[in-house]
Amino acid sequence: MIETKKAAILTFLLVLLNLASPGINEGRDENFKLIGMIGDDRDDYAFTRISGAALSPCKEIFISDVKGHFIAKYDWEGNFIKRVGRTGAGPGDFKSPQQIGIINESLFVLDFQNARISEMDLNLENIQYFRLNGKIAFMQSFTPLEKNKFLVTPFWPSTSGINNDEKFRIFVIDRDSKILRAFFKETPIPPADFGIKDQKTLTRLDMLSRPVFGLDDKREKLLVSFVTPDNPIVFYLYNLNGETIKKFHFELESKYRFPTEVYRRKQWSLSMLDGLHAFTVRSIFFYGRYWYIFIEKTYYKKHDDVNREYIYVKYDEMGKFIGKYEFPAGFECYDVSAGGYILGKQPYAEIERLMIYKIN
Repeated sequence: MIETKKAAILTFLLVLLNLASPGINEGRDENFKLIGMIGDDRDDYAFTRISGAALSPCKEIFISDVKGHFIAKYDWEGNFIKRVGRTGAGPGDFKSPQQIGIINESLFVLDFQNARISEMDLNLENIQYFRLNGKIAFMQSFTPLEKNKFLVTPFWPSTSGINNDEKFRIFVIDRDSKILRAFFKETPIPPADFGIKDQKTLTRLDMLSRPVFGLDDKREKLLVSFVTPDNPIVFYLYNLNGETIKKFHFELESKYRFPTEVYRRKQWSLSMLDGLHAFTVRSIFFYGRYWYIFIEKTYYKKHDDVNREYIYVKYDEMGKFIGKYEFPAGFECYDVSAGGYILGKQPYAEIERLMIYKIN
């Protein structure tokens, strides 16, 4: 009888706990299933650094290699079909091809060092080029919205003369580099650090403060944060008219703050990393009415003794927190298909491979 009462009390307490935190989950989410990989030491499957990937409507896989300066094509089973590209600025050449995307049977490539967008058909033929000019000549992120419209964030180094409060912006541009819309004036930089003149400090700050964003499945909304966030991480939900829909937060461990002490030091050394807790927002993407944000924690016991932990947090389409989950490795997402296939890579893998996940 006593044991029965204890069981009833325990059940009642568990019910109260569930009521107190509805819809919030922690632990390991089993929704992600690894179904394939592309990449090994064979010539047609070797990558130096994967920088982008895209899945066509007929499940052909395209991969860009920023250091190998090529685009490769594979079928759904991972069999090699074709590779195009060589180092240069002429027809068929690339210099640091980065993000890629597919719109209406066309593959678009951000050719970073050539300051241009390349467009080709899905046979990797009939290449056209669109020169990038003005403020958006060099871009650090690129997503095609339509055949004539692209969502970008420019790369502005510290020597560009652009003020800090102008740097962290998102643009919608056309093929002629005309800026159709500019928005997002937020920054992770502490207010006291605006107006810094030291060039080395500014360079570090530029690297830490890159925006990262993901688009919803209708290409109408985007969720934005920063690669190196402050604490708590702030997420900004925008529409493509540049209007803020909502802002919400995710709290990191209390000892973490934006690493101001690292970038302020004029004399920089690896020993400065000792004891540092660093957080990185690796990817933001949307699938099935949910936003997924992959976050990486790096703890430097010593600069040469590093521990990493990986999680992702999940929100509904309007920013309601759903859960925090462990993930077995770091993950950088490049493309999400309507069928729930996720293309990405593990940043610290010994061999560069494209990972293909299925999400339920």
